[in-house]
Amino acid sequence: MSLFVIILLILCSTILLILELLIIPGGIVGITAFILMVFCVFRAYYDLGNEAGTYVLIGTILLNIIVIKIAFSSNAWKRIAHKGTINSKASDTNSTHIQIGNTGKTLSELRPMGNALIDNNIIEVTTTGFIIKANEKIIVSDIKDHKIYVEKISIV
Repeated sequence: MSLFVIILLILCSTILLILELLIIPGGIVGITAFILMVFCVFRAYYDLGNEAGTYVLIGTILLNIIVIKIAFSSNAWKRIAHKGTINSKASDTNSTHIQIGNTGKTLSELRPMGNALIDNNIIEVTTTGFIIKANEKIIVSDIKDHKIYVEKISIV
């Protein structure tokens, strides 16, 4: 493998590293970049000798340090960062005045958690047993640790 091909592959692996850092997080692209870099350094030692292999190794390390430093210090993060704010809050069982025995209906399927309409409040609730389908009548059976537990009202 020629020096030109090795340098080209190292540049490709550096592009993969940039993609991993800025666009496609998750590890697969970064692992591929690392394996490609190690392969290129190995081939440089094997094909070009110790001196050229050492130069390729040092160049690869310096290139990666520079790329990572630029990626973390540039405004790239500001351009891709979410700038929105969260204006909602978690439902508080004390503020909704939900009590044991209140009835309502499910808005979504409860498996075991979902949304229900109880006393004209949309609340996140948890079942005490089996899955409850949407639009079923429910009753509040317990309130523990800011969780509202419900059961399906059985029609007899």
